Amino acid sequence: MYSRLSVARRISFDTETTCLDPLAHHFDLVGMSFAVDETTGYYVPLKHTTPTEASKPKKRPKNIPPNEWRELKKPQAAQALMFHPNGRVAEPPKQLPEAWVIQQIRPLLESRLIMGHGLKYDYQVMMSLYGIRLNIEYDSIAAAHIVDERTSLALKDLTERYLGYKAMKFSEAVGGEGKVKDRRARSNFESVPIDRATVYAAPDAVNPIRLRNHFRSTFQANPEFLGLLTTEVRDIPITAEMELAGTRLDTNHLTAMHTDLLRVCDEKRDQLRRMTGKPDLNPGSQPQMIDLLYNGKDGMRLKFPGKRKDTSSQKGMMIRETVEKLVVNVRTKDEKEWRNDWKNKRHAFTRQQILDILKTYQDLTRLQKLNSTYTHSLIDVVSDDGRLHTNYHQHGTKSGRYASSSPNFQNMPRNTNPDDPTYHYDIRKAFQAGFDGSSEPWVYVLSDYSAMEMRICAALSGCQSMRDIVLGVARDGHGDPIDIHLYTACTAFQMNYDEAALILKDKKHPKYMEVKEKRQQAKAVNFGIIYGITEHGLAAGLNKPVSFTLGIKNGFLQAYPGVAEWMQRTRVYLSQNLYTRTHSGRRRRISWQEKNEKWAFERAYRACLNHQIQGTGADIVKRAMWKVQNGLWRMGTRAKITGQIHDEIIVHCPESEHRQIAKMVVDEMHEDLDGIPITAEAEVKRTWSKLEEPLWKYVADGA
Repeated sequence: MYSRLSVARRISFDTETTCLDPLAHHFDLVGMSFAVDETTGYYVPLKHTTPTEASKPKKRPKNIPPNEWRELKKPQAAQALMFHPNGRVAEPPKQLPEAWVIQQIRPLLESRLIMGHGLKYDYQVMMSLYGIRLNIEYDSIAAAHIVDERTSLALKDLTERYLGYKAMKFSEAVGGEGKVKDRRARSNFESVPIDRATVYAAPDAVNPIRLRNHFRSTFQANPEFLGLLTTEVRDIPITAEMELAGTRLDTNHLTAMHTDLLRVCDEKRDQLRRMTGKPDLNPGSQPQMIDLLYNGKDGMRLKFPGKRKDTSSQKGMMIRETVEKLVVNVRTKDEKEWRNDWKNKRHAFTRQQILDILKTYQDLTRLQKLNSTYTHSLIDVVSDDGRLHTNYHQHGTKSGRYASSSPNFQNMPRNTNPDDPTYHYDIRKAFQAGFDGSSEPWVYVLSDYSAMEMRICAALSGCQSMRDIVLGVARDGHGDPIDIHLYTACTAFQMNYDEAALILKDKKHPKYMEVKEKRQQAKAVNFGIIYGITEHGLAAGLNKPVSFTLGIKNGFLQAYPGVAEWMQRTRVYLSQNLYTRTHSGRRRRISWQEKNEKWAFERAYRACLNHQIQGTGADIVKRAMWKVQNGLWRMGTRAKITGQIHDEIIVHCPESEHRQIAKMVVDEMHEDLDGIPITAEAEVKRTWSKLEEPLWKYVADGA
């Protein structure tokens, strides 16, 4: 085996371990699989506790004499012998000394081109245990996701789908011939007999080579796929080391927040009971909330929103989802109709009382969700090294965007809306720079793209009016660059742009709040429309009637006619090709063969718009991560990328280097997209908090 590996240019590699957490105290390497072609796989056992198993045929093979067969049927013989596939008895593979094996393979893994499946994990295994950085060239997970983002990325599923090969499942390996139904009852892989482990593990090195050969014609026919694959493979080591680095968590901050949230939630419950006149009301009880919202002599007696039947089960399932719709309905209901309802005792509460009750309920549910998701829940998943490590999924979304779990960093509250009840509970403040026991101060360089979605939309649509605004060509009467969101608001609400811009510069102006609110509404429309949101969705998000949001949407399309043409082209392209693509060629296959085909097509169309904008952004961010990492290598710094959240790249660095690092990161994140600059800005902070004042800030045109 070693002689073949030593002369090979590429090696397919896989590891088997005691558990899936490289940072757990009981984590260890059990064995490794190797292959250099699609005909032969090798398994090197290191720490199996069971040498072999009694995997004898029930009937005597014809080429084994009867007297030899009788001896082999004895139990003790089964512990020392195994059957070769040709029926002949062979010596079982012997376990090798771990230190000697690592000494032999280290130069190969660091110098040869490494292939495999899910190599992020294998990179972490070898890096955390032995300090070996794999020289990754190909990963069949990345290739399969590019070829068809809808398919399962499990190696066993891919080989069965594309190669027709049904490999042994993990449950079969650890459970023997019978499947183990309860995952908790499965033994660790080190207890799997070596002969069975070989049958399970060796194909995991061979099959990535077979998949690569199978996909070769697809990649040759689609050159853009090769560029995407190169980007994905380059980012695998970066993603692996992001996870290993983790972040320091201020558990005292979270514990104090948890205690205060419990207090505030109790106050909100009491407030809700007083407002409704129901001292025994349990807001977490669906039957009680159904009775309060829709039924009862002393309830609100509201009309159930939507076209669903007024059954208790449907109402119960929809309580949280429909409260926002109820707020919109109550606010937009005609005043005369309300007076008639009140006169006829249709409602037991006034309009304002109902709005106050619904808002209190919304506040309570948001605070409860924040407390259950981000306080003690984060403390509970801190690793054995005392740091918080998430699991990044590089291929976890159809658009190509990063996803994360355990915990989910992508949904971390940003605390940007002062009207939100969770605004003052800054979860991100608990994510602190530095290392326990280190006296040297460290900081975060938080680098985020500026108006990325609007810039991508301008590039993809070719809309000249939008291009002029994002390029800074369009100027107002005072010579200042035009604010794209204010421009939309002025078009929709028929305001003079120059006057509105002056009003926003003067917080004491009597119309300041009015213009600011209209700009915020236009901003929601700008981002919503390019993602395909309907006027009904906008109405729910803005708590406004559909007629209101329809007017703003028409104002948007009037302000940017080229975007309307691009949206129509997308609709036609989807109907003809059944897929859409990003600027870099990442595809998303979409079908809508359902009973309500018109409704299904509209949903598919909105997914297409979303994929073009969000997917293009994902491709830009992934390319930027590689460029930033290259910049860190060139600088010879100890700084490293430790996070990727939406359009943001997080770099952890010594405080003494933060200015050089911030400048380099912003410069490397810059990209030109069909003449539209996609630019970033960086803030230097000691935590991830959006509320914390930055120590320093840097944008592309200067600090």
